[in-house]
Amino acid sequence: MKKKVISLLLVAAMAVSMAACGNTSTDKGSDNGGTAASADAEASTDGDFLIGYPTAASYNAVMNAMHLNRQTIAQAAGGDLVTEIFEFDDATTIDAVEKLITDGCKGIFVTPTSNDVLYNVTDMCDEAGVYFIISMRSITDEEVKSYVENSKYYLGCVYEDEYQAGYMLGKALADSGAKDYCLITTASDNTTGQTREQGLADAAEEFGLTCLDTYRNPADASEAVSAVESWIAKYGSDMQGIVRLGTQATGDQSAIAAKLEEYSDKDIKFVTIDTDENCISYIKDGTITATLGDLLIQDSIAAATVLTDAVTGKPISDDPVELALKYSVITDADELQAYFDYMAVEEPIYNKDEVKANLLGLDVAGLEDLCNNMTALSVKELHESR
Repeated sequence: MKKKVISLLLVAAMAVSMAACGNTSTDKGSDNGGTAASADAEASTDGDFLIGYPTAASYNAVMNAMHLNRQTIAQAAGGDLVTEIFEFDDATTIDAVEKLITDGCKGIFVTPTSNDVLYNVTDMCDEAGVYFIISMRSITDEEVKSYVENSKYYLGCVYEDEYQAGYMLGKALADSGAKDYCLITTASDNTTGQTREQGLADAAEEFGLTCLDTYRNPADASEAVSAVESWIAKYGSDMQGIVRLGTQATGDQSAIAAKLEEYSDKDIKFVTIDTDENCISYIKDGTITATLGDLLIQDSIAAATVLTDAVTGKPISDDPVELALKYSVITDADELQAYFDYMAVEEPIYNKDEVKANLLGLDVAGLEDLCNNMTALSVKELHESR
């Protein structure tokens, strides 16, 4: 199928401690993560249709905002949102999608943990006649992509430019004056991590950076901190920087920053994707050298709009749509603070009336224009104008 490829330049500053997830609660979670209860068709829902997505068992304010915005869009169209907990692997992704279909969902957000899992997802959705959209990921295998695009229920993908993320963090490290670094990243089979690592590798080649060591997929924040401590002991002043390209460990970025404060005399530069609200002070005092403006709330809004329109019989396009969201580098604590003040809050970006007026029924160009202007400042102005 012919695709419409859209580049969405979104510059809002935000942070999230996990690569891709949501939760079923609209209560703001603690910075160390809360518990997301699994929701299904037996749960209390008021809508005429259901859309759903696999979600993590822990969450923070950003993930909570992602869920709230998705839910508001569905409810504005007369539907509702449900979730099913999974463990960020192929097997539980398949189980969660199957459960959501069984529970009566007419549309599903999918965040694939690998390309291959999309074969199963596509087959299940085709058989059940359920629309699906890929959120926070793109398909990086051409054979899988061709298979998925043959499904009339596949709506496309909304994703962040992960190659750009790795490249920009590498450049930020080089701009700080550091050359030799250690890397904390995802499991080796994680497609997002693979793409980010390629971007970082290209930046390293361009700017003369050297990776001394790599630690993959820490189970929790303490494991990530232990890796940092071991590197400091092993490499001493030879380790000039740490690059964190993402993990599934809740709160590890701020835990790493706290540990680096203990070694402030070593002036280790720390660049990371996925900062949380606790990291604002670390950016302010320079412990975190640079981060990226995250885009997961914008991703959730765009994907929910495309999915809801399709489920209600008003598809945004006849062909799969690709929405590529672009990162921006953040070195200013005030910029990150604005995100948590105006976007990652217990209020949707658009209320139900505004969803009907501004989101539902938009064409591709209209959705692009809306997302291009979705910044913390624009959201502040919107809410103050009510």
